Parts: sequence; structure tokens; C-alpha cells
Amino acid sequence: MMYLGRVVEEASVTELFQSPQHPYTKALFTSVPGTGKIEDGRLPTIKGSVPEPHSRPAGCFFHPRCDFFMPGTCDRSEPELLMVNGQQKASCFLYTKGES
Repeated sequence: MMYLGRVVEEASVTELFQSPQHPYTKALFTSVPGTGKIEDGRLPTIKGSVPEPHSRPAGCFFHPRCDFFMPGTCDRSEPELLMVNGQQKASCFLYTKGES
């Protein structure tokens, strides 16, 4: 899975759909008809807008739209793509090296 040209998650198709790990992947899948919860007749959306390619935010590119944003962390450096469950990799500060 990519966001603004950066890999944010690596997994097989089955793993990605059954157990998304990155906040972008999770948010994207809940906004797809048939996979997300419909409240008040509307599918959930990802808050904010995709930044312009020439004005990407510092740190994690997804942090301005992320429900798990950690000030001083997500907006300062780019997270590494780390193994999170033995089969999938995610680029997110929610995970520490080798843990999920």
C-alpha cells in the first residue's frame, strides 16, 4: 500500500484485506462500500485532503489525516517500514521494532 509515493504497508493481498496494519490502509478500507460501516446512510471518509505532491508534510506523510497522530513524533521524522506481525510490514510509529 502506498500513500503519496511512499510505501506504508507491505503484505499479501489476503493479509492486507483481512488484517490491515497501517492507519491509512485501515481508514481506506472502511470507506469502501461493502467493507465499511454505514452510519446515517453515509460511508466513513478519511478526514482532510491529500496534500499536493510538491508540498508534502514533514515526517509521516499521512499524519495530518491520521486518527492516531502523535505530535512531536509523526510530524518530525519518517517512520521505518517494520515487521509488525511476522508477515506484514507497516511504516508507522504505532509499532516498535519487531512488535505489533
